[in-house]
Amino acid sequence: MNDQKMDEARRFLAAWPDTRAVELLLPDLNGILRGKRIGRRELQSLWRDGVAFPATGILLDSRGALIDGLSYGSDDGDPDYVCRPVPGSLVPVPWVKTHPGQCLVALEHRDGRPFFADARHVLAGVLSRFEALGLTPVVAVEFEFYLLDDSAGEVPRAQVPEIMQTFDVLAVPTTTMEGFGLTVLEGMALGLPVVATRGGPEDLIMEDETGYLVAPGDAAMLAAALARLLGDPAQARRLGAAGRTRVASQFTLAQHVQRIEAVYAALTELNS
Repeated sequence: MNDQKMDEARRFLAAWPDTRAVELLLPDLNGILRGKRIGRRELQSLWRDGVAFPATGILLDSRGALIDGLSYGSDDGDPDYVCRPVPGSLVPVPWVKTHPGQCLVALEHRDGRPFFADARHVLAGVLSRFEALGLTPVVAVEFEFYLLDDSAGEVPRAQVPEIMQTFDVLAVPTTTMEGFGLTVLEGMALGLPVVATRGGPEDLIMEDETGYLVAPGDAAMLAAALARLLGDPAQARRLGAAGRTRVASQFTLAQHVQRIEAVYAALTELNS
């Protein structure tokens, strides 16, 4: 490992002398972060030698169980592979009292070959295929937020559903197209009529059955939908009850897991 790459670890240690541990983050194929925690003294060895990590740590389904039918773990003794740091990803977490660090890592064979199921390597392979076609994929990131500020510890997360149930209606407007939103799903699960922006929630909200959809950036349309619900409590209750029924019948955790597993099963058949 050359000194230039080691400099990232040295700069971090010098800038954050109170840091005692660094969390190594390794996303699995579901996008769920796995990994381990190392001590301050082990940070430079991470850059030099990597850190041992079993392949089964990322070969898990969305519930954290080992995927059936794989030889890893059951037939091979679950040997360790090597996690190596992703350059430029070592950062502090200053809002935590103990000032830990976090670093993204990638899983490799001991000879440096990428591990086939490492999500970062899989994505790199996909991107190379786009590049060969002269295409450049782009992504849009979303800033998540809470309706209720719990930074002072005054609103325990467990109490949020109880508080939301005091709402007459849940409005989820945006000025642009909005994707599938958990806020919409949570409101419907609590029996709230929902007014949301078109461009994604159509998968959740049935117009005039579980809520209303409005055009992005149309304040007048949003106000009219809210006034309609607030002026007709019986209609609001009907839409809210229908929304709760829809969530219970179409969007349970078990159904979500089954749909993800069905996608993986289909991909497995295509590659077999």
